[in-house]
Amino acid sequence: GDGLLAGVAGDRGESSGRGGTAAAGREAATFFGRSGEGKRVCFLCDNSNSYRDGGFHMVLEELARAIDGLRPDQSFFVVFFSDTAYPLFHPAPANALAPATADNKRRLRAWLQSVEMCRGGQGIHEAVTLVGSLDPDVVYLLSDGQMTGSVVDCVSDADFGEAVVHTFGMQQSIVDRRTGRIDADRAREQDGCNRNLATIAAAHGGGFTPVIVP
Repeated sequence: GDGLLAGVAGDRGESSGRGGTAAAGREAATFFGRSGEGKRVCFLCDNSNSYRDGGFHMVLEELARAIDGLRPDQSFFVVFFSDTAYPLFHPAPANALAPATADNKRRLRAWLQSVEMCRGGQGIHEAVTLVGSLDPDVVYLLSDGQMTGSVVDCVSDADFGEAVVHTFGMQQSIVDRRTGRIDADRAREQDGCNRNLATIAAAHGGGFTPVIVP
């Protein structure tokens, strides 16, 4: 699996440098251990009900932590997607990136407490279009990777301007609890999900990172 993903997405610790020319080489945010560059930072996060074992709460905490670490000269935007897109501060959504002020960071934490898991759907299309319109420097896209080929192609071909897109794959257990052994079917399914996200990252000069719930 590691060799396959390395072939698709390149070195996990590096981006191609395709985007972020406006970033002047300055670190943007660190999300699940991966850093990007730039001042305009966007997060695209799946909030479908496919999360297990506290994974969604872990994502919310990591989002808050990543945005807490932004500098005052940076700005951010968060969009959750499932049955539809849920932009920052929904149901009274922001229409632009929010400056990374102490007040906006507090608002972000309060808003995250209201975000719930929803049924899956095609909300990723609306979310991708919205983020692309915000002229980001770097985009962090988190999903379980359960996407059809057409969705992978759509997101890979999406217009994010010069932004680098890093993807993050929420990993499901591939171990059969009854036997304690790896379930081959689950392993193949997980590899396919990871490949989907690695393909999207490679299309936008970014890298793929698997996310494991402790």
